[in-house]
Amino acid sequence: MNGANGGANVFYLYADAVNDLSTDDGRTFAQLVPAKFQVLGVQQLPKGYEEDYSNATAGVMCKRPYAVYRATGI
Repeated sequence: MNGANGGANVFYLYADAVNDLSTDDGRTFAQLVPAKFQVLGVQQLPKGYEEDYSNATAGVMCKRPYAVYRATGI
């Protein structure tokens, strides 16, 4: 990545998966895609209904940061 660390070039080296006796898949990164829209509840009022909902963003999470190496100034 050009200029990613204060103008210095960097690169990342990471293990795709780690066998550390965990109960998940052992991946270093996980791409999480939650539900786009979820209704929390509906309440009936004298003159209508009131609804609440939640929303979340999707992204990538680093589950094992010890398996990632960043080199700077190359």
